[in-house]
Amino acid sequence: MAKIASPLFILREECAKDLMSVLDKIAEIGYDGVEFLGFFGQKPSDIKNKLDSCGLTAVGDHAAFDEFANNTAKIIDEHKEIGCGYITIGAPPAVDNYAIETFERIGEAVNKSDMKLLYHNHAEELKDKILENIFDNTRNLYCELDLGWISIGGGNPDYFRKNIKTDVRLSTSKTM
Repeated sequence: MAKIASPLFILREECAKDLMSVLDKIAEIGYDGVEFLGFFGQKPSDIKNKLDSCGLTAVGDHAAFDEFANNTAKIIDEHKEIGCGYITIGAPPAVDNYAIETFERIGEAVNKSDMKLLYHNHAEELKDKILENIFDNTRNLYCELDLGWISIGGGNPDYFRKNIKTDVRLSTSKTM
């Protein structure tokens, strides 16, 4: 049976005001889990306690590229503490050798922690085959395909399903 998680991106303003109340409401509605967009100033131990009390699972979280590159071990430890299976990394300032090497380094560390590192795409990564370049040159990075952004960027979602390492997580952006 499929489980349904709520992306906190769509509730980010409410989460910034009171993350714990948002988690209560998500559980009350009947969701099984959440995909975080950062921890909104809360300690991982407090988040873990709230998730447990609500019966929610931390499916994943989005981490900024530079923060993750500079604090890899800390970020992995925080996500292990709350029980995340996935950490999604944000886009780098530029897709160059440094970015590719950083994706690979972080992805290897995340994999050793029994999680997966995902990359959430946007429309601009379809230009000049940036998305393909990222995945052609990494072994430890998976794609959280946003089919809405692929369509907006003029791509064909079927191509990406067949040619890029994806996980079971597919999303559609609300911009679609």
